[in-house]
Amino acid sequence: MATTLVTSCGSSGGNGATAPGADAGSASHDASPDTHPASDAATDGPASCALPTASSFGTGVPRLTIAGDTPGMGGISDASLFWAPGSSVGFVAYTNTPMALLETYFARSNVSGGTWSFVAKVNTATSAMLPSGGFVSCGGASSCPATLVHEVPTLVDDPSDPDPSRRFKIVSDAYLEPTFGSGSNFPTFLFGYFALQTSPDGTTWSSDTAVLGWNTTPTSASPPLPAVQINVQTAFPELADCTLLLEPAMAIRPPTSAANPGAIDLALSCVHLSSATPTIRIVLLRSNDHARTFEYVGVLLSTTDATCLGSPSPAITGADLFYVSTKEYLLASRLAPNHGQAGNVYLDCLVFAVDDSGDAVTRDAQGHPTVLREIATADGTAIGSCTYSEGATKMGYVGNYGSTLPSSIFVSGIAAP
Repeated sequence: MATTLVTSCGSSGGNGATAPGADAGSASHDASPDTHPASDAATDGPASCALPTASSFGTGVPRLTIAGDTPGMGGISDASLFWAPGSSVGFVAYTNTPMALLETYFARSNVSGGTWSFVAKVNTATSAMLPSGGFVSCGGASSCPATLVHEVPTLVDDPSDPDPSRRFKIVSDAYLEPTFGSGSNFPTFLFGYFALQTSPDGTTWSSDTAVLGWNTTPTSASPPLPAVQINVQTAFPELADCTLLLEPAMAIRPPTSAANPGAIDLALSCVHLSSATPTIRIVLLRSNDHARTFEYVGVLLSTTDATCLGSPSPAITGADLFYVSTKEYLLASRLAPNHGQAGNVYLDCLVFAVDDSGDAVTRDAQGHPTVLREIATADGTAIGSCTYSEGATKMGYVGNYGSTLPSSIFVSGIAAP
């Protein structure tokens, strides 16, 4: 589900739809000013970035339905499409909300996205205990009931992986949230990691590998969470200020790419919480070993870009990477001006071209990011984040629709770019 930043520290109410509740004024592990490495200064200062006329649609836009699956109390959201051009079958990973909990599901289609059929549940929400102390308040008890949930999956089909059991890959936001009705009180999203799960065919999935984590990823939960393979705050100096990560987005570079053919690009949102204004920027990592390890590449959209693009706060998020032929594109979402704490908090989806290096978005002579398309609703209803896959010809851009629960996923039919 879409996320944003608030400055109160509290529980999520158990439905997984609240905004991150990290206390921006007490993040003692990140007390530095809200400054980023030089690579974040991708523009020459706040300005009015040019936006094209929006590609808009009305309230009657079709919604994604999955045969064999019933949306939970919070609806379905966070679609990630993968459909190779010319392939007879495509796939989608998405978030469902059984018992108001967040889990990842997987479906397939044989008709260019016209109809979809449920295949498997990728993960299941599980119970855990989190020790009291620091950001965790347990009402006087020594530990708090928590629930490990997964949302915002990103999916790739990677048939060139030498291990066939790892052909399909999903990376998702995995994090502990306060168990509903327990009295547990701690910030949602802060105690988490990026979970990698793999499958040979999409029907059975591995358990979590914590491929990426950060300083507050729990090491003392019971039962233990998986050990983090890469702590981005210590492994990458450019990400030392990232209090947490959100919104992963993978894409496999075509074998004909001039740079890094076959590599897996991973865009993600770096959330920086401090005593100043919380910020979000979109950065790029890359794996040349089929998502076993990652290296830092650079900033795709900075906080300055977010301001230039008209986001009401220095934050841009909701990345999705996709290809049309051999050209790579980035989708990202601005925050809505008056967002609530439940449901979708994004305004729209913006489309950017990634340059030939594969390391940055294209920019104009002033250094501002070039927006190729804005996808929005005619009546201002919140949408985003969005996804696209070239082979799903009946889908076009799809994404989360509306600002109230239950969530749904719109199907625009609008072709890229």
